[in-house]
Amino acid sequence: MAYQIKWDKRAYKELKGLEVKDAVNILNNLNKLYEDPNDPSKELKGKFKNKFKLRIGNFRIIYWIEEKEKIVGSLL
Repeated sequence: MAYQIKWDKRAYKELKGLEVKDAVNILNNLNKLYEDPNDPSKELKGKFKNKFKLRIGNFRIIYWIEEKEKIVGSLL
């Protein structure tokens, strides 16, 4: 079953403020998380425990996975 992506309000606002090329690149890479959100991410520690980091160009996407609801939450 595919996951859905739930945007944090701040992340959505930041995404809208990016250049189109960068926003499209981020969206294309985030779309890959629909099927397998654990691949190829790095799990974070400390304040961001239970969250993952995805590097896309000069950007770092922080996200978390809610298995029960099949949601991938995203912060830019």
